[in-house]
Amino acid sequence: MRHLKMPRKYLAGLALVSAAIFLCACTSPERRTELEPGEWRQIAVVLEGDGTADTLVSAALIRGAALKDSGAALADLDRALRVTPQQPDAAWLALNICIDMPGCAQAPRGARLRELDPSNAAASYAALTEARRNGDVAAEDRALAAMADAKYFDLYWSRLLTRSIDTLVRPRGSAQSPLRDLRLASVEALGWLAAVDIPPFMSSSDTCKGDRLKRDDVADWCRKLTFVYDNSDTYIAQMFGAATATRVWNSESPERARFSGRQREYNYLREMTAPYDDTVHVSVEDTQRWLNRFRSNRSERDAYRAWLTELGIATEPPADWAPRKTVATSR
Repeated sequence: MRHLKMPRKYLAGLALVSAAIFLCACTSPERRTELEPGEWRQIAVVLEGDGTADTLVSAALIRGAALKDSGAALADLDRALRVTPQQPDAAWLALNICIDMPGCAQAPRGARLRELDPSNAAASYAALTEARRNGDVAAEDRALAAMADAKYFDLYWSRLLTRSIDTLVRPRGSAQSPLRDLRLASVEALGWLAAVDIPPFMSSSDTCKGDRLKRDDVADWCRKLTFVYDNSDTYIAQMFGAATATRVWNSESPERARFSGRQREYNYLREMTAPYDDTVHVSVEDTQRWLNRFRSNRSERDAYRAWLTELGIATEPPADWAPRKTVATSR
């Protein structure tokens, strides 16, 4: 069977522990689907025909990632939000897809997410990206300030992961789909999310470097933003926060030490779970246990700390622990 191709955004997002572990655990040919675009399209049509918020979000993931049709994905998400307006995860997906679509109206989509989840800095991220693209320093400052005043930067990873997989495996009257297999549905959904759920984080990285940091207001916003990212639901966002911390906090400061510990924590978690990667896909029950960790935890960090607890392994690295091999987490 055909090997799953990794899009550019996905390669940038391999810091996501969930994707790294599960996709590494599912590389054998029998755990890959081999569907042509027409077959993916048929599955999307069936999901769209069901017309529920969950099926429309799942169809959008197929349209956006498997079929590379951002316009159709956006239409599905807009329809899902009309069916069930209170969906910040769907609103974020729509906003993130809009970022790379020429002529897409980002402002109302950012406003929608801000209304649904006012504490999420992601609502202002598209505005920051657009401002930097247009060279509009005043708009860039406004977006950065709004992000700095937020509480977290969430991609709704756990929510989107569980709802899309649950939807794909749910029995329905359509022709039998290979995605009815939980393990296949899981690996496909992870790939799709990595392609369309992860933003181009470089905008926030670039706004907090160089001459801009000579301004006291920008430096203050960027310091606040490091904590916003550190409270994210994904490791990749936390790592971008840690990278920003190296530019905005003094090397001797306690804040800098806190963020340095995030990389160490990630390496520890990855090293401790690596021997158990293959167990994720041994059976449907194993995969269900993996999925349930995300069902019960908002953040990737908490989901994998829960796994360490199940394995009887300490959730924090011992004081004398050092990684055998450094794990790359971002470009």
